[in-house]
Amino acid sequence: MAFGLNPDEEQIKAKSVRRNVVLTAAVAGFSGLLFGYDAGIIATAMLFIRGDFDLSSLEQGIVISSVPIGAAIGALAASRLADTAGRRVTIISAAAVFIAGAALSAAAPDAVVLTVARLGIGVAIGFASAAAPVYIAEMAPPEVRGRLVTFFQLAVTVGILSAYLVGWAFEPIDGWRWMMGVGIVPAVFLGIGMLRMPRSPGWLVMVGREDDARATLGRIRVSDAAVDEEIDEIQRAVAEARGGGWSELREPVVRAALLVGVGLMIFSQITGINTVIY
Repeated sequence: MAFGLNPDEEQIKAKSVRRNVVLTAAVAGFSGLLFGYDAGIIATAMLFIRGDFDLSSLEQGIVISSVPIGAAIGALAASRLADTAGRRVTIISAAAVFIAGAALSAAAPDAVVLTVARLGIGVAIGFASAAAPVYIAEMAPPEVRGRLVTFFQLAVTVGILSAYLVGWAFEPIDGWRWMMGVGIVPAVFLGIGMLRMPRSPGWLVMVGREDDARATLGRIRVSDAAVDEEIDEIQRAVAEARGGGWSELREPVVRAALLVGVGLMIFSQITGINTVIY
């Protein structure tokens, strides 16, 4: 029980905390919808783009593969950006790049411009994929952290479905530019939504802003004791991260976890599902 609150006040506080946490996870997870949408929409759009731009099979492949290539670049750059500017700023940056990429894709006069635009969208996907799950995890209470982080993956699949539905809607008018441009709408919602979200407590502690971290946790945790406990946990994690290095990957426990993580990623992709999606 939070100090100084009677049972009714505690219940109201708990409801407010749950609402704030779920809202935060939902807004950040919206970046997953953009991931899925921009990955999936090219499947329908390419049916018309290849005719308008007279693309060969190789040129179609280049346009399509520009997104995963950009995502790899964005993911590599995102970790440093997320540590220096913050997870929230990284997600907002992704939203801005999503908007620019979708607008440029919709207005592209040729395949070269379309490829550059899609490459930028890929970078935004890399930013979002690296920053959004971390942001959600740092905002969520430990007991529901796993469930809330899955918002991102669920949003990816919803985004893919949305892309196919939008493609189906604009197919009768060969509206591939509309298909591309619709991606601006969720990107705007993501950007505006994240502007209203707080910075993650994990990043605030990492940059020495403990008071701000406590204020943020005070809105998304039920009790002062939970805030104190989590601040201590974050401080320990930050200290361990600063003292770590590449050599730790060779330690048996870490090596096992690394192999499992890499294995999961490999087997989720080697099934060929991306071929179906694209």
